[in-house]
Amino acid sequence: MYCDFMPYSLHSTRHTDDDDRPTFGPAIECKSSTSSLERALKRLSISTQQTDIDAPVDVIGSLGLTLLFQPSEPLIDFIFVHGLGGGSRKTWALSKEPLHYWPQEWLPRDPPFKNVRIHTFGYASNWAEIKSSALNVHDFAKSLVAAIQDSPHMGTGQRTPLVLIGHSMGGLVIKKAYMIAREDPLYNALSERFHTMIFLGTPHRGSGLAKVLNYSLKSVLMPYGSKAYVDDLKEDSVMLQLINDGFRHVSGNLQLRSFYEAVETRIGPTSSLIVSRESAVLGYPNEHSALINANHRGICKFHSPSDPNYLTIRNALASITKDIVSNIYHQKREEEQKQLRILEKYLGVQERSEDELAAYEERQIEGSCQWLTFSKTFCDWRDGQAPLKAVLWVNGQPGSGKSFIATHVINSLEDRNMDTSYYFIRHGDKSSTTLESCLRSLAFQMALMNFNVREEVLAMQQNEIYLDRDEPRVLWRKLFVSSIFRASFQRTQYWVIDGLDECSNQSALFPLLANLDNRVPLRICITSRTTPVIQKGFSQLQNVTMETASPENTLGDIKLYVKKKVEELHIDRIEYRHKITSTIIEKSEGCFLWVVLVLDELENAFSESEIDLILKEVPVGMEPLYERTLEGMSKTPRGKPLAKAILMWSTCATRALTLEELEAALRIQTKDEGIFALEKFISSTCGNLAYVDRYKKVQMIHQTAKEFLLRDDLDSEFAIRGRDAHSALADTCLHYLICDEMKAPRNRKLITPTEQRIKKRSPFADYACTSFSDHLRSADTTNDSYMVFLDKFFRSNVLSWVEAVVAKGTLSPLILTAKNLRGFLESRKKRGGPIGKHYQLVANWSTDLGRIAAKFGRHLLESPTVIYWLIPSFCPLQSPIKVQFGSSHGGFSVTGLSNTTAWNDRLACKTYGSEQACSTACSDKHFAVGLSSGIIHLYFQDTCQEARVLKHKGGRDPAKLMAFDTSGGLLLCAGFRSIRLWNTTNGAEVWSSTLPIPPVAVLFSDGDTMVISISNQNAITTRDVSTGKIISSTTRQNPFETQQLGFRRPIDCAAFSLVHNLVSVVYRGLPIAIYTMDDNEYLGSCARVAEAREGRGDVASLSMIFNPNPELNLIAALYPDGDLALYDTVELELVELVNGADAKSLAASPAGRTLATGDAGGVIQIYDFETLRLLYRIVAADQFIRSMSFSTDSMRLLDVRGTHSNIWEPSVLVREIATESESVPDTYPVNPKTVGNRELYEKGDITAFATHPTENVIFGGIDDGSVLLYDSNTGGQIKILCRHKIGVSISRIAFGNKSNILVTADTSARVLIWKVSKNDGELQCKEPYLDHRFPATISQLLLNSTEDRLLVCMGEQCILWDLADNKAPNTGTVPATDARIWSSDVDNSTRLIAISRSSPHRLSRHSWADLGEVSSTEISDFDKNDVLQNILTEMKGKLIVESSTTAAKQSRRVVILNSGSSPPEPTNSTPTIQMFLPSEARCIIGIYLTRLLFLDKSAWICSIDLSEKPKPARRGARAAAKANPGEEKQITRHFFIPDDWLSTDLEIMFQVLPNSNIFFVNGHEVVIVTKAL
Repeated sequence: MYCDFMPYSLHSTRHTDDDDRPTFGPAIECKSSTSSLERALKRLSISTQQTDIDAPVDVIGSLGLTLLFQPSEPLIDFIFVHGLGGGSRKTWALSKEPLHYWPQEWLPRDPPFKNVRIHTFGYASNWAEIKSSALNVHDFAKSLVAAIQDSPHMGTGQRTPLVLIGHSMGGLVIKKAYMIAREDPLYNALSERFHTMIFLGTPHRGSGLAKVLNYSLKSVLMPYGSKAYVDDLKEDSVMLQLINDGFRHVSGNLQLRSFYEAVETRIGPTSSLIVSRESAVLGYPNEHSALINANHRGICKFHSPSDPNYLTIRNALASITKDIVSNIYHQKREEEQKQLRILEKYLGVQERSEDELAAYEERQIEGSCQWLTFSKTFCDWRDGQAPLKAVLWVNGQPGSGKSFIATHVINSLEDRNMDTSYYFIRHGDKSSTTLESCLRSLAFQMALMNFNVREEVLAMQQNEIYLDRDEPRVLWRKLFVSSIFRASFQRTQYWVIDGLDECSNQSALFPLLANLDNRVPLRICITSRTTPVIQKGFSQLQNVTMETASPENTLGDIKLYVKKKVEELHIDRIEYRHKITSTIIEKSEGCFLWVVLVLDELENAFSESEIDLILKEVPVGMEPLYERTLEGMSKTPRGKPLAKAILMWSTCATRALTLEELEAALRIQTKDEGIFALEKFISSTCGNLAYVDRYKKVQMIHQTAKEFLLRDDLDSEFAIRGRDAHSALADTCLHYLICDEMKAPRNRKLITPTEQRIKKRSPFADYACTSFSDHLRSADTTNDSYMVFLDKFFRSNVLSWVEAVVAKGTLSPLILTAKNLRGFLESRKKRGGPIGKHYQLVANWSTDLGRIAAKFGRHLLESPTVIYWLIPSFCPLQSPIKVQFGSSHGGFSVTGLSNTTAWNDRLACKTYGSEQACSTACSDKHFAVGLSSGIIHLYFQDTCQEARVLKHKGGRDPAKLMAFDTSGGLLLCAGFRSIRLWNTTNGAEVWSSTLPIPPVAVLFSDGDTMVISISNQNAITTRDVSTGKIISSTTRQNPFETQQLGFRRPIDCAAFSLVHNLVSVVYRGLPIAIYTMDDNEYLGSCARVAEAREGRGDVASLSMIFNPNPELNLIAALYPDGDLALYDTVELELVELVNGADAKSLAASPAGRTLATGDAGGVIQIYDFETLRLLYRIVAADQFIRSMSFSTDSMRLLDVRGTHSNIWEPSVLVREIATESESVPDTYPVNPKTVGNRELYEKGDITAFATHPTENVIFGGIDDGSVLLYDSNTGGQIKILCRHKIGVSISRIAFGNKSNILVTADTSARVLIWKVSKNDGELQCKEPYLDHRFPATISQLLLNSTEDRLLVCMGEQCILWDLADNKAPNTGTVPATDARIWSSDVDNSTRLIAISRSSPHRLSRHSWADLGEVSSTEISDFDKNDVLQNILTEMKGKLIVESSTTAAKQSRRVVILNSGSSPPEPTNSTPTIQMFLPSEARCIIGIYLTRLLFLDKSAWICSIDLSEKPKPARRGARAAAKANPGEEKQITRHFFIPDDWLSTDLEIMFQVLPNSNIFFVNGHEVVIVTKAL
């Protein structure tokens, strides 16, 4: 009712529903007490005194509305209104001390008010002023209402409920303000938002002292003027009567709280109550009243948060807040849960950081970590006193309690009501030890806290910006730089990251921290050990400050902990307790973990002698303590094998297993089905090494215990040898994966919902599915048994495994498994393991898994069961998934694909007619291709479908250079004469500017607020991104210009690197010159030979590119003589040189791992950027590659050549997105793989088709002018039937079966008619018997039923051709009025049906004899912006019309009309609508029996039965697929079409055949899909 925002309390309450999901629900209880708030304020007071000792304080406060606190997600507004003689600050503060101003300093730090926006309102009520005042309460109230209405925070459009708190006369002001809002129509919406009024000593019935004051003001002895508002306070005032009479009638919906004073106020020599109880209480039914033990002034001023009077007011405000937030929460619960599920799935958040925090909170001793709280370093970081030090690094030795320190930091920030997100990186859980998991979790928490962040992330999800396969730097750019950091933040955001040393890719964090934008209010606290990598990373940052958890600092915490635990031992003698305490502290050496383990051991002692023995024998230090534990385990007579297995799983598992999972795993590993009481066994046997946590997960006691057990030199029967342990774990996982429980359904009819089958499996199933390849990668690769297991797995249960892992909502397990398998095979090969048929099968599957993820990932995530019955059929014939499972489920099959032996690397090809493709650029959502005309085509990254076309209004200016901003919402394009900025969302040109000199490089900079270009005269120009106006322009001096050269050289090429702050330029005929971007400092030059650095003896480079990884100081350069060089930009030395690369263009993957080159012959070569090792080669059409760019996920490569562009997805790029530990190296092919051939990519595409109704053939027109025959059963090419002029594309084909005539048209408007005959069982054509060239491009060919008439359409003109006399057109024409779509009338063979393409849409019937109009009527059901695309008249009584509202192929509207039989006489009756096809329809395919087939926007072939009685159509195929049991489904989904089949610029060409098969045109191939309907 009140608010569009969603309530939040995840961090303030860690509130969860029954399903353990965090919610946006109300805070039911306050976590922090007022005492903790008071301590925080005390510390803040000290800090304030130190830093702001001379800061002026406005004691009175300002007039009007003042915002005191803006939460991240405001749900309620508090407005404090002072009384007579008060001020917007003065009334609410006991003194000028800043921390006494409780609405600003206390409430915002109190968790119940986390979502409350707080204001104060001031007005001129100083009765002591000399001047008189005519202002009264009504005037003040009008001012208040207007201020609220005009407030940018609370004004028009806002719906937050209002809580007004008035002191004294301020209570009258807020009452009158509400009455004004109710009475004035201008404020109707505002009046609905008034929720609660709180009156503090308000004289509702006046005050007797008002007369005294009024008399005093009028006295000649007092120099004060009269005040109208003082008159309003008199007991008999008219204003009070009007307010009370009016408020009584309108206040019924408000909550009212009245507080009255109980202490008299001293006035001169006397004292009395300023406002009596009778006057301060209204007596309304909806009013709650209470006393405050204070006088009239003290009723709103307090000494501290523990002041009982403050607690009374505070608790009332908290109760009101709880009620409001609860109401909002329950109203929007369903929407909130939906958004929560979207966020969880989109961000891939699985583990809950609040669970980790709760575990540490349970064990933390109150009062610990105070050394950090009072540390100036910490306080300066927290309070923003060191704005350039946004990162706080707290380091310490192993076991020093760093996680408790992190917990303390989190709690201290939350106690102050700060927006805090946190993440605990934990050993033993591979999924949570990656930086990607940390970033996703932080983003998730920020989205829960902040409405603006949530909107940004949800917009990314809606815009289909995928995060599934991103490495940390790309994820950071997409999720934070391009999205979250662009949100509006009203307060500082805090991150706490614990255990960076346990992060598997920790080094990736430092470049991100180095480039933190100081305009983003973000402060980060990180805890870790001091490892060399981390020490180096932090030492190179300028924005970091450090605090060390030294033994001296943590000693106090250890004393607190030991004292508390010793007291729990119930030892009576105080002296003995002191002895135990001092002994433990002395031996601890500052190691918190050691103390914890020793005290745990003391808990099991039951006599002083036992305690003395433990304290005597316990060694100092963690390793001796662990050794002592192992010695004790060795002495245990039973259970050793089980204990060893438990330690093996605890140390080497990729994540912590639950008790259920571990029991199931141990039963497989030990072949013992009788394992029980596992938790008790772990506690009694492995107590000091492993334990079961509160969530029933088996954990190592600490990272140091894991490191100890994995030591190579550990001499113990319980020592864990890494390779042996991973071998045992891999063996266990594979045993499960090949068991009957993982068998796939035998046929499609037996496929039940994925969730049902997963729930029936063993608790160990999830772990085995997600982690088997990790263990296999680290196992003993010489063991032949693994090859046997893998062979059996891939021949039996692999499909059910794929279903299980993608059902988790991510494709990463497929990609990582593929990489791990390749690594396993490579290692086996190096170690001399046998290579046979098993090896080859596993190798082939490692390829298939990556390709399946890339090609079918979208469909797998949407419906995992398609892996059984659809995907195998779409794979190459010789791929193992096709060979083994291609015909296993339901008979569905696909034939006609020519690439039978390998996967095709090219996903799509785009053609542009006669236009040359010049440039490329990629963003998260789109890729762009710029043409020689200046036109830019935008395509969607995921589907390769065209999104929009950008056309400028000026003359031709080639789109030579292009660049997206970080968000992808802006596209910069520069030509020879102009530079333009486009908005990619709406296709609008933001600005354009003429260029006097052509640029050689462009980019966005300074957080996408500026655009930089460099001209070929070395002029660097900076423009404002919003207006295009030039901010600055400077020209660099050529460092090689000397008297010997004598002239100014132009620049041939240039490159920028924002992350390195470098720009490189190449002056014609000179080496590469390197400058800094910010101050234009010349750093030096790079050349292949030393003497060339002075500008002699070398040639200029053609192209160059910096490595985008900030950790790699590299630049690659191409030379005209064919060399590819790699230089170090710091040392300015040559790193690598490849002779004979012969490339002309360069591209670097965003991750910086891969370099791609394109040559003049159309060959793409892919190198490792750091080493220039050639990894992969793609041979394609023999054309000059002008430009290349990588997709932002580094998985795809875009090139432009000639008149077309290509989108590639080479399998070698899978290495870019793996996220496994840095300890597992990449595996490279010994010899680079070469794929493709020129013949494959130079075959002509099919541009038109027609089917033969009796022969099993399809006629296909090719873009080279030939007409081919294809087999309609197999899709195979039979022969070339006939040919137009070579190089002229066939545009239209029509076939007449009765007379065996074939009509073909080409793009030159030439129409040929051929006689088709059959000779020796083969169809053939002789020379055409009619040949005619028409005046315009042919848009449609249509034969009548007797095949003696041919309709030829050319846009708005149509000509009817009489074929009976075999002569040129001579029958009739239709006037050129508008473009139409024509079709034969299935209800009357003597007529045609025509519908005008554009508005007004008219349906007319014409005679086949002379095209004369028989009837005509307007169809009013189409929008004026609808453009008709197609009509179908194949079904009697039905007319199916397809239209689009835009030029985009993905926006179609389909209407099914009940046309009725054509009457013998003309009629103008309007056809009735049977139904509209749902908006998910993309285009129609045809009619099969009574069903209309169409393609939906998710690329699924669907059908709807047109014979049914009219019913409201469901909203899309998905809705039908999820219909309730027993409910009739109108729309049926049959199968999906791979995205690459739909990725050409040609019209989608497919048709249903009489035998129910469907054929598709896929480039130069005809694909036949059988048994699909």
